[in-house]
Amino acid sequence: PFQQRRIIDRIGLLSWGTSRVVNFAGGMTPFLTKSLAGLDVVITLHNVGDGTNLDHVGFINSSVANRMGCFLVTNLLLRSGITIVTLKQYADVLRRKYRKSDIMWIPHGTPLAGVKKIKAGGNRILALGHWSKSKNLPLLLQAFVELSEKRKDIELIVAGDSHPKFPTYLEELKKKYNHKRIRFLGYVPEDKLKHLFLNSAVVVLPYLT
Repeated sequence: PFQQRRIIDRIGLLSWGTSRVVNFAGGMTPFLTKSLAGLDVVITLHNVGDGTNLDHVGFINSSVANRMGCFLVTNLLLRSGITIVTLKQYADVLRRKYRKSDIMWIPHGTPLAGVKKIKAGGNRILALGHWSKSKNLPLLLQAFVELSEKRKDIELIVAGDSHPKFPTYLEELKKKYNHKRIRFLGYVPEDKLKHLFLNSAVVVLPYLT
């Protein structure tokens, strides 16, 4: 029946649109869906303005206008239905500041389900993400260059594409860090991630936020 349909909306509150206005309008979509269509809405909130240092994101700052916009759109999202977050910190912030009890915390999973034994050791360092300024990749690249002068056997794998807001981000870093033991893989299909993880000694995520 139509009344039992659910719309599932995954929201990247700070990073998906081309401007703050677009982000705000997009953030109102679940509220309007519930209000106008009368449908149940389940939201996975990938990031929360109140749980993020906006000055480190790279394309937004912690001005009064930005903070107010985050507060208003977060209120609208929480009025839309059940909200799921992937970080416990976000759940705590939303329950405390917005006094909402129907917040579900479901941690990020990994592509290692079903693996009984993981091979330890190795010489491959893995970094993966949707790369932008907030992911702080230059810190890792510089650290690897310095470490590689002492360790001739190590290798750095950088997986993932540039964020749409920073389309040339990785290209610029490739030119700057043209190192024979740094490999930029670009986008990696989901069915290849398991192999990528299992063949790496360590995963490094030097995020600023």
